Amino acid sequence: TISAVPVGSPGATSIDDVSTPCPERKVTSSEPKASSPTRPARRGLDEELRNRLLATAATRDHFGEILSGGGRPLDDPLNFWFILGVTVLWTVANVALHVSLGVILALALSRSWLRGKGVLRMLFILPWAVPNYITALIWKGIFENEHGAMASILDYCGLENVDWFGSWATSFSANVITNTWLGFPFMMVVALGALETIPKELYEAASVDGASAWQ
Repeated sequence: TISAVPVGSPGATSIDDVSTPCPERKVTSSEPKASSPTRPARRGLDEELRNRLLATAATRDHFGEILSGGGRPLDDPLNFWFILGVTVLWTVANVALHVSLGVILALALSRSWLRGKGVLRMLFILPWAVPNYITALIWKGIFENEHGAMASILDYCGLENVDWFGSWATSFSANVITNTWLGFPFMMVVALGALETIPKELYEAASVDGASAWQ
């Protein structure tokens, strides 16, 4: 308790002599401190990098096994280089047969002296118009080993019968024949359309210059 003592009287205490202790105020900063990368984030980055390295190594090993043939002989149908060779041979054979046969038929149909062009064009385009599935079934029956049309033709010519689906070489040949049957009409139509766009004056000028029919 503080007793009331007149100011200036003996024993009086001035207000300056009394110091009241104030509680200290804690100052907290509202600004967030800069956070550094935590260990879980670093662990996640390390794990992602490790997974990428493992995936790259697995891909390299996989392609290495493919390009090496996987220990299979070169004539094995599962060997990569055998498959690549068959693919290149298939492409070259089909393109050569489609283009050559289509251009030859187009040149024949473009002759002015040829009779029945409309009927011949319809017959040559017919293989292209038939659905591929039906054509495949027809040619499968033709190449049938015992009772197929190809076996009858070979027997009539006195040749030995061929098992068309017994090896990859005969199967490849049968597929090339079937695909050529399906593809040459398109090339014939394209070449015939290009030939019909050539002006007749060019043919007349070539004949005057002494060009042969082949030229």
